[in-house]
Amino acid sequence: MNIYERKYLENHILTKDKYGDWCVPPESLELIKSKDSLRTTDGALIATAYYYRLLQHMKEFAALAGSDEDEAAYQELGEKIKVAFNEKFFNKQKNFYGNNSVTANILPCILGWRR
Repeated sequence: MNIYERKYLENHILTKDKYGDWCVPPESLELIKSKDSLRTTDGALIATAYYYRLLQHMKEFAALAGSDEDEAAYQELGEKIKVAFNEKFFNKQKNFYGNNSVTANILPCILGWRR
């Protein structure tokens, strides 16, 4: 178990770090600091998705190193994170993730989680 898991992984959701959707330029300068919920994505959603992806890389490294135990551990943790992520962030009634921002919906697609 690494420091991130010990300190910041709560019910398989990574709570450390805050991110913002800042890649696309806003239509006007006033929107840069906008409080519009569709312009920001929950940091835990982003951090959890990226942590899952990191675990997939670690699983690949463990396989290359011949460490079956580590490979299985990364696989198991990844599956738990995937389940927790979908339970917490997927809105079954409306069929979108998080606050329905582009980032919230594209990350599960990239990870192959989209329902």
